[in-house]
Amino acid sequence: MANRDMDNDTGNALSITLKEVLSSWEEKYLQWRRFSRTRKAFLSGESLQAWSDDARTQNGFMNPWKFDLYESILATAPAILLTKVTDFLVPPPKLTIDPNAFSYGMWLVPEGLKTPVAKLVDPVQQTLTPFLLPLSLMILVVIIVRATLAKEERSIQKNKMIRDAYFYLDGAHGLLPQTLFNVALIFLIILGIRGIEAPLVTVVCVVMMVISFIHEWWMVYKRVPRFLFSVAGHADGKLRKWTLFRKKTAIEKRWKRYRRIIPLGGLLILFLNFFVLQVCIWIIAVALASIQQLV
Repeated sequence: MANRDMDNDTGNALSITLKEVLSSWEEKYLQWRRFSRTRKAFLSGESLQAWSDDARTQNGFMNPWKFDLYESILATAPAILLTKVTDFLVPPPKLTIDPNAFSYGMWLVPEGLKTPVAKLVDPVQQTLTPFLLPLSLMILVVIIVRATLAKEERSIQKNKMIRDAYFYLDGAHGLLPQTLFNVALIFLIILGIRGIEAPLVTVVCVVMMVISFIHEWWMVYKRVPRFLFSVAGHADGKLRKWTLFRKKTAIEKRWKRYRRIIPLGGLLILFLNFFVLQVCIWIIAVALASIQQLV
């Protein structure tokens, strides 16, 4: 009798676990369907940025923030999966760690934690690096809104419309190039950590990163402003050729301001991202090393 009860409990537990797993996968699949549906609608010309949040929800579309964030997660997923699979199939070599090699930040670390922290720096950096480009693009939207709208034009409603339009545009067009960039960058890091010399693979990774960079440059300097100027109601967003002897039109003045603000903002964003990335790497490495010491 006791054995029968135990078998029933085990069967119930397995049934509940299976239902939870299936429910989780079903939820992920529905999220993917909503993303695909939203992306297809936007690429077909639907002005989702002008829709209300209720209308988007009722029609099964993602809101712009979630859409772009989900695209960023999808873009980083292959790189993270590649890292996990590579670590499982070809574990990184156990190197003798010299804490002094990390002298630019090691002086802040207590003496007993220097070696554990030095061992954790590379794995933590490898995990956080794929989020660098998507994070940069997410922050870039703040500067893009300021570059698109003149000071007297800005309002809560108009800022939101431009921001939403950018998120939909970036989420719809950025999946493949951001994925290529992340995979190539992680591949180079994996090769470097393991000391593997693979010239052909290195060249392919560099080419992938260059293609991704060219696409992002085209998006930021061509596709994005033309689309956002149109959303803001400034002519059709196209720039006419002009000379120094003719007075600039309103749209030409907007292009000039946009092209002046974006490079400075982009450099500032990259600097802040790399600085914040390094700070996060050290904080996480020190925290993990401290937990390992306690355990």
